[in-house]
Amino acid sequence: MRAARKKSLISIIGFMVVCCFYTLAYSKTPEIIKVGLESVYKNVASVNLSSDSNIQIGYYDERGFQVEGVLNANQITVRLNKESLYDLGVTFNNFNDAKEYAINHGNSTVPVYIRPSVYSVYTTNNEDDLNRGQNFTRSIAIYSNSGTLLLISNEDEKPLVMRGYDKASNLSLTTVKDNKKYRGAIGMGGTSGLTPYNIVDIEEYLFGVVPKEMPSSWPQEALKAQAVAARSIAIFQYNRFAKSGYNVIDTTTTQVYGGYLAETAATNKAVNATNGQVIRYNGNVAEAVYFSTSGGTTEDAQNVWGSEVPYLKSVKDTYETEPSQKPWTRTITLSEINKCLTNNGVNIGSAKGVQIVSRTSSGRVQELNILGTNGTYTVNDEKIRSFFSSSQGGSLKSRLFSFLGNINTNTVAAAQTSNNEVTVISANGKSTLPSKNLMVMTATNMGTLADKFAVQSATQMRSLTTQTVIETANNNTETVWGDITVYGQGFGHGVGMSQSGAKGMAQAGFSYKDILEYYYTGVSVN
Repeated sequence: MRAARKKSLISIIGFMVVCCFYTLAYSKTPEIIKVGLESVYKNVASVNLSSDSNIQIGYYDERGFQVEGVLNANQITVRLNKESLYDLGVTFNNFNDAKEYAINHGNSTVPVYIRPSVYSVYTTNNEDDLNRGQNFTRSIAIYSNSGTLLLISNEDEKPLVMRGYDKASNLSLTTVKDNKKYRGAIGMGGTSGLTPYNIVDIEEYLFGVVPKEMPSSWPQEALKAQAVAARSIAIFQYNRFAKSGYNVIDTTTTQVYGGYLAETAATNKAVNATNGQVIRYNGNVAEAVYFSTSGGTTEDAQNVWGSEVPYLKSVKDTYETEPSQKPWTRTITLSEINKCLTNNGVNIGSAKGVQIVSRTSSGRVQELNILGTNGTYTVNDEKIRSFFSSSQGGSLKSRLFSFLGNINTNTVAAAQTSNNEVTVISANGKSTLPSKNLMVMTATNMGTLADKFAVQSATQMRSLTTQTVIETANNNTETVWGDITVYGQGFGHGVGMSQSGAKGMAQAGFSYKDILEYYYTGVSVN
């Protein structure tokens, strides 16, 4: 998932805990995948599906989609069943016969999918003191656009799924909600409500992932690298959402998936050219995480999620010559910081300032103190980015930032001063003095400025408000009293493949395997 679309690729609390389970369970590429369409519907009361022709019903097995029948509707609404159903005592070995029987016995009767090739007929009217249906607490009810109850599905082992057709492309596509089209078929999962999932060939799934994670105009070798990384992510996380009835989801928590309408010729070509290929470490599929832009050096997984991963090590990002994310600047007021403290459930009085305490070897901030009137709140690792999520600009783009100016990841210390001195510029030149002795004099008196003044360090100049003072120390800490201005580089968690770097390597003539083997330490691609 490209960080430019979202935050960090993974907000996984148990990121490394599940590593062994996933890689052992799926050392081979599965043929199909269930993608929870959580960005479209998530645990809702009803789901709308449509098609250019009447919608097919069926199930998936090792042979693929098996058609069970066709509904008398091309627009349907799926809900959790709330009807009281009573068994008419008849069973059929196909949907069409059960449907015909139900039609002939009035509007209160409905066919029920029990399992493949087994259908019963139930009624919502208990005038004949019939036996009530059992185990229907999680069944789904399918209604036509006019509100007619068409079918009940009551099977979990081989659940009923629905498939539509698209005239323009002559493909089996199903429209979900208003305008989201998907290959394969649509089933229903979820926990407290309904969440549709797209059950689709895994290579066709990648058709809808790669163009959402990397611009299709980029070099083909970069797109191939993205395809292999995305395939590896999908397999590694294959069972992560099993409790919801699907394998992965369509957001950055797994990776962004846009379905059929996201596809491009260039990205489909990259997926086809790498068909079935994954990234492996010691024979197991690797979780090949990726992100937008490093700013010059990638990060070690241990400095982001707290656990060492041998193939997710920091490397110099030499070829990130055209970064997707240019150096960025954010101003965050004390008022916004107070809001962030409140939203994090922290009470240290009123915020007074912010202090960078330490950095990782790549230059990213590792420990940050929020300084308050009644104490200090310490934030570490990736929580530093998300701490500011309730500020006006949201979470920080990366942890590669400074309060002194744009940071140079090759020589991090160059962005910081070696003592507590500042240089003050005036019309008569400049003078250097300890920051604690800084005062400003006008033509008539001495005092504070109404607006801003300029402060120059050994390497750069920046403008400060009169309420902001920057202190630096020999141990490379940076402390800002007052509102802060953040000068940053990069976008994303920084672990694994830099997509901007992949683009640069491809432009320099490297193959997709070269790219992947550079960003993921000690892996093989096959």
